[in-house]
Amino acid sequence: MVRNKLSQLGAFLLLAVLLSVSAFSRPSGAGTSWTVRRSGGFPHLNGVTYGNGIFVAVGLNGTILTSPDGVKWTKRVSGTENNLVGVTYGNGTFVAVGDGETILTSP
Repeated sequence: MVRNKLSQLGAFLLLAVLLSVSAFSRPSGAGTSWTVRRSGGFPHLNGVTYGNGIFVAVGLNGTILTSPDGVKWTKRVSGTENNLVGVTYGNGTFVAVGDGETILTSP
């Protein structure tokens, strides 16, 4: 049940970030129609952010995916098997957090 709630939260976060990015990069009215996108076999994503021209999504078992456009996703090596539950970007650095006090950074 907790994983299901986290997956739902991840989907909501992805939607929120895509809406935020759309608000800054598209004309008024963007975000009113949507296209289903697939993560390439990684169904349990818990968080997503956008920074420095790239989307980063995190999820179960250390999953980290990146995308330049929110359409095509590439799996990256995280170095952990812990579930990652959130990711953010600031001051030129991505920061992902997860279970077991996991904190990962990437310039």
